[in-house]
This record gives sequence, structure tokens and C-alpha cells, in this order.
Amino acid sequence: MAFDFHLIQTLQNPEDSIVALAFSKDHRYLGSASKNGSKDGVIRIYDVEARFRTIWSHRQLSQIETINWDSDHSLIMGTAKGELLTFSPKTREHYAKPNIIHIFSSPIHSIEFNDPRNEMLICAGDNIIVMKKEGVVVSGAHFLKDQRHSVITFLHHGLWKINLESGHSQWIVYPDDQLGATAIAPDCTALMVTSSKGLDRYILSSGSWKKETQTSLERAELPIMSSTHLPVIFIDKGHAAVVGTANGYAVICDSENGGRIQTLRHSSSDSLAYDEESLSMATGDVDGNINIWVLGFPDSKRIRFLGTLVPVMVPVPVIECLRAISVIILLVLVFGFLPFKFITLQSL
Repeated sequence: MAFDFHLIQTLQNPEDSIVALAFSKDHRYLGSASKNGSKDGVIRIYDVEARFRTIWSHRQLSQIETINWDSDHSLIMGTAKGELLTFSPKTREHYAKPNIIHIFSSPIHSIEFNDPRNEMLICAGDNIIVMKKEGVVVSGAHFLKDQRHSVITFLHHGLWKINLESGHSQWIVYPDDQLGATAIAPDCTALMVTSSKGLDRYILSSGSWKKETQTSLERAELPIMSSTHLPVIFIDKGHAAVVGTANGYAVICDSENGGRIQTLRHSSSDSLAYDEESLSMATGDVDGNINIWVLGFPDSKRIRFLGTLVPVMVPVPVIECLRAISVIILLVLVFGFLPFKFITLQSL
């Protein structure tokens, strides 16, 4: 067998060396990664049909170690800092930034796809990771106080703060778990996010984020399917939050320390609503029932004070509930006031 290749074109790059090349599977694009003397890397995409014209380039603040193409003709890149990046030439934006899929703790040296190209085999340090391609699913979005930024949560791709004017991300959070429904505090300083483990509270600021508290739910309260989102809302001017559970109850918890305050018994809590003016709440279920709850004695100072005493007193088993009731009666006798309790006003 004889080969007779002929040189038809040379593409000049100002960087020191080319470290990776890959053609897209539709033969339309050529991707390249190069590095210079610093720790920066440059990625380029060439249009093969346009005589290898550069249609996208980006300087990354870390060296690119490997590249490959997925089934949607998006370029997948791995960096020395463990960043797994992606960019689609279909966006037609010459200076757009690549999106981050995941950040590993070790450099990414190899990215390979299976034949359907819906699974990636990634070598990062001494780890070999198999990642399935998941569609981008937005699970929540909220305006921040300045109305120029928003916080967006994705089921598989983390928590993003976006500048709505420029479209650029200011910071990105990649939790270890999928993110479900979200609720933002009335003053836009905190975000409640449901996950397959429970309820997480994130403190939002102009330049960073911080995961502060977590409310763990019992196994019976967690969804069986990870794609099932538990509803969540803030109440009491952001001092408490309510999350629906898989077993039909609505759990009220302290938004600052994550402790439980009260569990509302309902056949199912698939939707929630709260009115601050009347201190009333509505819970809906899949059977078409809506329960209306009102706060018995809406004294916010007493509510928050007792909320620090009661969290461990609202377990699910009946025996523990009776024990909690006896302790509450004792508190009433000692302190002379009633606890934070929603009572059912009407079932529609």
C-alpha cells in the first residue's frame, strides 16, 4: 500500500507549539490547542470548507492538554487545571468564552468518546471518569437586587451568576449533587436550593458565594427519582423556608441554622404558596386538593425564639411526636406563650 500526501496549506500561529489537533466528525471543523512560554493556552476552530479560516479563538488562563469533538459538533477541551470545557461553533461568536462542564482536581490528559458519542472517557491524574452527556436543564432563575444580574441553577451544570447586560458569568458553583427547585430570599442575599439530599442555603454576594447551612431530609422524604424537584419557598421575611417532601409533608425549617421548626401533614406537597401580609400558606397535591394554613400566633420574635428550641422536636414517628407535644406543653407552662404553629384553616 502506497501513500502520496501533498502539502496544500500551512496555518500560522504565534504561539510556541501546537499540543492538540482534532477534526469534527462531520468533517466541517478543525480544532487546535497551542501554548506559549507562559501557562496560557490558546484554542482555535477552523472552518474546513472556508479554506481553514479561523472562526473562533480563545486564550485560556491554563494550558490545554487535550481536545475532542462530541456528537453535536461541539469542541470538548481538557486543561492542566482539571477544567473540562466545551464550545460550539454554531454560536457564531468569534470571542465567546467556552462553558465549563466540570472541574476535576487533576490535569485532564485524555478525552475519548464511545461510538454514539454520548459518553466520555476522561483521564484526569490517576482517575478514569465516565461521563454521560446530559442535556442542559435549567431548574431555576432569579433576578438579584440590582436587576442587572441573575442567579441561574442548572440540574447538571451548577449554580451561575450571570450579568444580564454582557451575558458573562461572574462566578460558577459546581456542587457534588444535582440542583432542583430554588427560592431567593426577599432581600436577594440568600438562595435555597433543593437537592437529592435535602435543602441547601447559599449566601450570595457581589463577588463570591458561600454554602452556609443544610437541612437534611429523611429517606422517606427524599424523591426516588433524582429528576424530581422538591418545591421550596421562603416565609417569615426570609427567616424560615418551607420545602415539600416526597412523602407528602411540608417541612418548615430555620433558614439560618437549618433546623426543623414544624412539619405540616398533607397528602402531598407538590406546590407551595405563602402570603406575608396574612401569614397564610397554601399547599397543593396531585389529587387536586389545596390546604390553607394560617399562623396561629404571628409574633415573629416568639416564632424565631422558639424555632431555636423546637427543631429536634418534630420527628416523623408518632412516639417522638407525642414526646415533642409534651415538651411544648411544658414550654407553654413555663414561658406563657404558644409556639410557632401553622394550623389548617380550610381544605379546598
